[in-house]
Amino acid sequence: MAERPCVRLQIASAVSGFIGVRIPSPPLNSSADTYSRQHCHYNVHRFHHTFTVNAEINKVWEFYTDINHLQIISPPHMQLRLVKSTHQRLVQGSEVWLTGTLLTRSNWHSKITSLAPHKYVDEMLTGRFRVWRHMHGFRKINKNMTEVIDEIDFELHYGLLGRMFEGYVFSQLEKIFAYRKQATIKTLEN
Repeated sequence: MAERPCVRLQIASAVSGFIGVRIPSPPLNSSADTYSRQHCHYNVHRFHHTFTVNAEINKVWEFYTDINHLQIISPPHMQLRLVKSTHQRLVQGSEVWLTGTLLTRSNWHSKITSLAPHKYVDEMLTGRFRVWRHMHGFRKINKNMTEVIDEIDFELHYGLLGRMFEGYVFSQLEKIFAYRKQATIKTLEN
C-alpha cells in the first residue's frame, strides 16, 4: 500500500483532465530522507527534500510565510520576480503571480490551497507544469532546531514530449533546493 497516494493522484489527474476540474491531491508523506523521487504511474512524480536549520520553528515559519522569502531563497539564475500577491503574509487562499526561469522563461500563478500551523500547500494554477503541488512542512526537532520539508508532486505538459524532460526537472529541483537550503541557513542562523 506504499504507493496508494500515487494511485489516488493518478485517478485525480486522469479525472481532472477528463472533466476539466481540479481534484485535491492526497496528503503528502514526510518520512523520506533528503532527496527522493517517487515515480507514479500516469506521469505524476514526487520530489522530496529535507534539511535542518538551527532556528526556532516559529522563526522559520515566519520567514517562509512572508512572500518575500521567495526572492531570498531562489537561485539568481532563476531571475525570480514577484509580480503580484494577494497577501504579504501567506494565508489559505493567497494567490501569487511570479515570473522567472525554471525550464524556460515563464509566468507562474499559484494558490495556497491548505495552510495549518507549520505546514502549507501551494498549487500551480497556470504555468509550465500540468500538475504542481508543493507541500512546505516544518517540524520542531528541539527548541532551536527545525526540519524543513518540501514535497513536490509534478507532471509536465505535452505528454510523451514532456516526459522526456522529467530527468532534467529532477536535476534542476535538486540544484534549486540545495541553494534554498544554503540561503535559508544563511538567513536564519545569523
